Amino acid sequence: MLATIHGMLHYQDPMRGSRTAIETGTFTDFRAAFYAARGLAMPGG
Repeated sequence: MLATIHGMLHYQDPMRGSRTAIETGTFTDFRAAFYAARGLAMPGG
């Protein structure tokens, strides 16, 4: 149960950010920043 709660909280902020980015038309920038903050290459990019 605790792992489930932790998992939900872990994904809550990125999901909130992605929803906001979609609503404001800035999802491409959000996606680039998301991967850059984690030191990852964007898939397909």
